[in-house]
Amino acid sequence: MSVLLVEDDRNVRATVKSMLREIGLQDIYTCSNGADALRFFEEESSEVRLIICDWNMPQKTGIEFLREIRQSHPELPFLLITARADQESVIAAKDAHVTDYLRKPFTLADLKSRVTHILSHMDDDLIGVTP
Repeated sequence: MSVLLVEDDRNVRATVKSMLREIGLQDIYTCSNGADALRFFEEESSEVRLIICDWNMPQKTGIEFLREIRQSHPELPFLLITARADQESVIAAKDAHVTDYLRKPFTLADLKSRVTHILSHMDDDLIGVTP
């Protein structure tokens, strides 16, 4: 199963990638902003089965990227990671049809719980890993 990880902070991106590997996901593509992620996704969408994306990024925010993904892939699991916890941001993410929302900072257990929950609701034929 392929994951697209979109995070502008190099250290956070490396940490989250390491966490994903620790929970059993090995096929991880990374991008540092929403614009690059959208270009990558347009070329490789058939490979990606889960998107994990930061909200605050240059060029295109995570919520903008989510809205564009939802136009062509309304069911693709999308986990938004962010330090935002205000009610307005949570509502905006729900209105954009985010699959799940994880507040920074988070632990390996937090990420594993969210990813496992998302994967448990996917078609077993698409997963390739056991949640």
